[in-house]
Amino acid sequence: MEKPLILAAARRVDGQGELKPALTAQARIEAQGLRLTELVIDPLIAGWDCPLAYNHFRSGAAPIEALAEGYRLITENQADAVVIRGEDLLRSAYLGLKDKRRELMNIYGDDCSIPEAYTALTRVWLERQGIGEARFKDLAQRLLDNYTRTALRRGLGLPPPERYRPLTELFREVDCANPVVDFAGYLVLGNRQAALTTGTFGERAVRVLGVGIATTAGDGPTHIHEIADYRHLKEAYRLACGQARVDFRSQYRA
Repeated sequence: MEKPLILAAARRVDGQGELKPALTAQARIEAQGLRLTELVIDPLIAGWDCPLAYNHFRSGAAPIEALAEGYRLITENQADAVVIRGEDLLRSAYLGLKDKRRELMNIYGDDCSIPEAYTALTRVWLERQGIGEARFKDLAQRLLDNYTRTALRRGLGLPPPERYRPLTELFREVDCANPVVDFAGYLVLGNRQAALTTGTFGERAVRVLGVGIATTAGDGPTHIHEIADYRHLKEAYRLACGQARVDFRSQYRA
């Protein structure tokens, strides 16, 4: 069973960045007539509850779900290469339409925003772990301080002051993973033949050894207690380590 290689990865954020390396890799693969499958991450405007098109993904874990499908297609020899792509113009496509964007992002309805759902989930998890809210906020601040030091060291810009304001009793906008930006991203996976075609085979190539995916029976505020068990995360971890034949815990501790 041949494990896939990452042949190219590219992104563009608010107009900054270059997609050409991934597009060039895709063009070379297509020119050689290799079997190429495209997997698409749907944008917000597609709607949370609309039917999914074939080879499209839409969830908070959509990129990982697509990566798992790409891994399967290549390891089962159903494709020589897989392109995972997505674009969401959250900043420019909704100028003057903030209410529409907010409506689309309220996947649990007007009574519970995503940050509020995370807050409710966090409180259940903290109680089970015996961690107080003050300790949680302290850890969040320490993470932010660490990210800030890294950003400054690398000459990256910091979030504007308004992103530090509280969204809920536990989370600020800087704590959240969904900034309002224009984003486009490409990831190209391939087997040895595709890697040789794109010139990315060798010691520098990154091989995907395993991808773990597991889900809960339900989603949203009504399933908070099930989600807070994080059995799905443990199962995803077990699957990934099993596919990769890696004892991650012992390697991490070493």
